[in-house]
Amino acid sequence: MNNLDLAGIEMIAPSRITKTGIAYLQIGSGDSLLLLHGGGGSWTHWIRNIGVLAESRTVYALDLPGFGQSRDVPSDISMDAYVTTLMSAALETCGTDAALDIVGFSFGGFVAAGVAAALGNRARRLSMIGPAGFEPPVGRVLGRRRPKDVERINRPDNAEALRELHRHN
Repeated sequence: MNNLDLAGIEMIAPSRITKTGIAYLQIGSGDSLLLLHGGGGSWTHWIRNIGVLAESRTVYALDLPGFGQSRDVPSDISMDAYVTTLMSAALETCGTDAALDIVGFSFGGFVAAGVAAALGNRARRLSMIGPAGFEPPVGRVLGRRRPKDVERINRPDNAEALRELHRHN
C-alpha cells in the first residue's frame, strides 16, 4: 500500500455502489475515514490525499448524491433527506459498528457536519475544510459582495454534460 501512485488510484475509480446509489472508492486498511468532496466535483477532489491516507486508514471517498457516479437526487430534496442518504451510505460502506472520522471540503464540510450529528457517538472526529453554508460570525462584516451572476457562469447545457464536468472537477 505504500507509495500508491496517482495513476493507479484513477484507474480504480469508484466501482462500488451502495443500495441507495452512492458511488464510492474504498482503499487501504485501518480506522475508517470518510471523505466528502465539495460541490461541483466528485471523489477526485481528494486524489492527491488518498494514497497517503490509505497507508494507515481505510479510506471511503464518496461521490455525494447527485455528483460523479452517484445517483441523482430530486432538485427539491431537503437537507435532512440529503444527510440521511449520506448517513445510510456511510453506515453501509463503513459498517454499522465502526467509529468514523469524517472529513468534508466546502459543501462536503457542510454536509459532513450534518452526517456527524446524525451519527452521534459513531462519528469520532470531524474535520471541515472551508465549509460552505454557515452563517458569518456575529459582528463580523464581510462586505457587500453580490453572488456570482448565474448567467455568466459557463455551465454545460444538459445534465449529462454537467455530470461529466463534476466527474473531472
